[in-house]
Amino acid sequence: MKAIRVRSDFTVKLPKEVRGRFRPGDCLGVVVAGGRITYVSPSNEEVPTMREIIDRIRQNPAADPLSAEEIEEIIHEVRRERK
Repeated sequence: MKAIRVRSDFTVKLPKEVRGRFRPGDCLGVVVAGGRITYVSPSNEEVPTMREIIDRIRQNPAADPLSAEEIEEIIHEVRRERK
């Protein structure tokens, strides 16, 4: 098992052995089970595209339709979560 250090800003540096599998901006899933923390690479199917998110919003409108500004805010929120 390879050990990594948590920095003061709560970032971690991936070991060289796995760095080549990722690009800056990629997301890692975190699984916490039984006192263990495991980082996993989510498959592309698990991470919806912006087009899929917009289509879902349009297909399932709320009782009160969202304004263009509200839709933009949702999109920006999703983008922030991915970073």
